[in-house]
Amino acid sequence: MPAGAKFPQIDSQETGFHLIQKLRNERPQIAVICLSVIGDEQKIRPLRAMRIAYLRKGEVPLATVVQTIQRAAGDGGEKVWRF
Repeated sequence: MPAGAKFPQIDSQETGFHLIQKLRNERPQIAVICLSVIGDEQKIRPLRAMRIAYLRKGEVPLATVVQTIQRAAGDGGEKVWRF
């Protein structure tokens, strides 16, 4: 997730974390699910402390990703999503 020209002061590896923090500050009621390749526990731990579902790309099956989204959406995973 590149920061782009409007945010040159933000390292491109940190933009997702900035977005999550902005969401938490402005819309704390929104469920946030982070799907990333980042494996650094020092970066992941604060996300989990904020009750953010962190799923690592390549390690989590797609079915788990869909179930996590469905639970966050409040349907208990009963609805089958079609893509």
